[in-house]
Amino acid sequence: MDPSRPDLVDDDTTEPLSGRDLRPIVLLALADHFTCTKLRGELIERGRDAACVISVTAAIVLTAPIILARASVFVVEDSTLLPHDRAALAWIRALDPLRAIVMITSGVEDDTEVWDGVLRRPVVASELCDVVGALGDRAATPDATARPAARRVPSGFELRIGLPWPMIRCTRCSATRHCEAPRDAVEQGIVIAAIVTFGLSHAGC
Repeated sequence: MDPSRPDLVDDDTTEPLSGRDLRPIVLLALADHFTCTKLRGELIERGRDAACVISVTAAIVLTAPIILARASVFVVEDSTLLPHDRAALAWIRALDPLRAIVMITSGVEDDTEVWDGVLRRPVVASELCDVVGALGDRAATPDATARPAARRVPSGFELRIGLPWPMIRCTRCSATRHCEAPRDAVEQGIVIAAIVTFGLSHAGC
C-alpha cells in the first residue's frame, strides 16, 4: 500500500491491485441460500460471474473493496432489505448509476428512482439472467451518452466525486470525509465504500 494514500487500504497485500480480476460480477442478496446458489449457477453457465452475499450493506461496507469494484448488478429481495440496506442502495445510485439494481418481490415495488428492474415471484432463472444480462451490457457500454444520469444525493449531504478529490460533508453536523482521487477500479470501489459508510453513519444527524 502507498503510505501517502491512507484512504486506500489494500486488504490483500500479496497481490497488486493491477493484477486482480476485475471482470464484472453480479451480487445476489437473497434470503434462501439454495435459491441464491441455483441462480448463481445459471448466471455462471451464461458467462456471468456471480456471488451470493449476506446483505447489501455487508457487500458494500464490510467486504473486500475488490467485490464492490467488480459489482455491476445487485439482485436484492424485498424480504432481506432492511432500512439501512435501502439507504445504502440509494447512495450507490447517487454515486454510480451504472451499477444496476434488480428487485425480486411478491408485492408492488414501483420506486423507479432505485430499481432498474423488478421481478415478481416465483422467479424464473432464465428471466433473471435475461434482465441481468441486459443491465450488465448497459454498464459496459463505452458510449457515455447512453449512460443514465446520476440520482439525487440523499438530503443533508454535500458530495463531490470528481477532481480535485472525492469528498462528502454532512450539512447537519459539518463533519467531512475526503478521499484521494481513485486511479483504478479497485480504488474507486474503496472510495465509494468510504462515502457510503460515511453517509450511513451520519443519517441520523
